[in-house]
Amino acid sequence: AKHGVTSFLATTMTAAVNQIEHVVQTVADNKNSVQGAKIVGIHLEGPFINPVQKGAQSDQYIIKPSAEIFEKLNTSSQKQIKLITFAAELDEGEKLASYLKNNDIVASIGHSNAKYAETKVLLEQQLIQNATHFCNGMRPIHHREPGLQVALLQSDSKLEIIADGIHIDPDMIRFIFDTIGEDRMILISDSMRATELADGIYDLGGQQVRVENGLCKLVESDALAGSTLNLNKARKNMKEWLQLSDMTLAKLTATNSAKLLGLYEHKGSIEIGKDADFYIVNEQEDVVMTVSEGKVIFENLKGE
Repeated sequence: AKHGVTSFLATTMTAAVNQIEHVVQTVADNKNSVQGAKIVGIHLEGPFINPVQKGAQSDQYIIKPSAEIFEKLNTSSQKQIKLITFAAELDEGEKLASYLKNNDIVASIGHSNAKYAETKVLLEQQLIQNATHFCNGMRPIHHREPGLQVALLQSDSKLEIIADGIHIDPDMIRFIFDTIGEDRMILISDSMRATELADGIYDLGGQQVRVENGLCKLVESDALAGSTLNLNKARKNMKEWLQLSDMTLAKLTATNSAKLLGLYEHKGSIEIGKDADFYIVNEQEDVVMTVSEGKVIFENLKGE
């Protein structure tokens, strides 16, 4: 809430299926008692990812996409899973993707090594609606094999961006924005528990992460392991790098994600009849107040 977030998806990572089941059940049982920003659902990131693009996810528990296992997890979550990140190219017969489409759950391709042609087929069948932390954890662009990134840029899907200046170069972000426009980009933090804490060693899903000057890397492999970014900092970065208007930044931080998740009837813009979800910044662009459903959930008026 102190970073302007009014609502979010509680996000898992790759682990044993029974452990994920326990986590999503715990989230579902307690989501309405959480203070501050509201949990509006669950984002299942893993275990259905590609080991080649695992990033900071543990390959010990990576499994192939399975509609049956997902249905079990979704039942445990009391149907609170709203978005799932998976390697769609490993989904045999598109069974999981079809299940997601039939149940109005957002299919987000990520930690994926998909090629251009197979990604195009999935997009044409409308089996993908989003890309998890676009560019990161994905087959790189190559002039002889454009890969999923080019296919996604050419599509109508939403693309998530970690705007910390580490995960994606600001000039690359400018290129992506110029290509897809303001209605398809979603800013995310991808932050882990070290956010706003001192440099040191932290745990991320059972793996050790070294944090130095905001840079998070696995101790064992040197792979990027999340970030210490917050969403208002991402907004400030985008305003500085691309000189975007506040209206455009509101789309990138609220409107586009609300539309993706089917929440736009109630959230994502300030309109009569919608939830009073908004935050106020001072002249330095720092958050001084956050309001969720008409209630002040964060306030810091010092030095205003």
